[in-house]
Amino acid sequence: MKKIKAIWELMRLEHGVMIALGILVGSLVALKGSGFPSFDKFMLTFFTALFLEASTFALNDYYDLEIDRKNNRIDRPLVRGDLQPKSAIILFFIFFPLGLILALGLAIFTGIVFAAPGAVMFMGGSRHHETGKIAIAGPLSNIIIAYISFPLFYFIFFETQFGALFGFICLINALLAFFNLLPFGPLDGLKVVKWNATVWLLLFIPAIFMLIVLWQRFTPIFY
Repeated sequence: MKKIKAIWELMRLEHGVMIALGILVGSLVALKGSGFPSFDKFMLTFFTALFLEASTFALNDYYDLEIDRKNNRIDRPLVRGDLQPKSAIILFFIFFPLGLILALGLAIFTGIVFAAPGAVMFMGGSRHHETGKIAIAGPLSNIIIAYISFPLFYFIFFETQFGALFGFICLINALLAFFNLLPFGPLDGLKVVKWNATVWLLLFIPAIFMLIVLWQRFTPIFY
């Protein structure tokens, strides 16, 4: 059980929830709210993204092992010794090729492949105010883009193709900001809360407000 937990932490498998939600939202947008994606294509897309992301996290922790040890990153299973470094390499060479194979299948069935796994890491010692300030960059950018694209969608290009595009941009960025600001796990929200809870609240409120506004206008975005 301890090894299973270590593998979960190494590969950040909790990100699968966000991946599934992103795929679902993207599918609803593509289908224009007319239904849900087929189960087989949904699962194919989900495991493609999950395997590619999880395997690159394992490889990332392998190469960052010395830095993580210097920073006393006991939240990393390789640093704690719960897994050997070679285990991270083995997991990478199992799941990364599987992800590529599934991506090929996805391209054959849908004609589209989008796979860009990655992670943001800190080199050297960092304090809460430093990691917090860095962590707000992503969600803040998403919020700014959402609030710029919303008036373009709703007041200028409403019920046009450009309006649908700006509505989509607004929705995706609002969702990204909201989930990134959730204060748990590896998400940016926890880093911001540890630094300054007031700043986190000032970001979280406009993010969730935009989602509520978009929810009320969900149908006009896609029609």
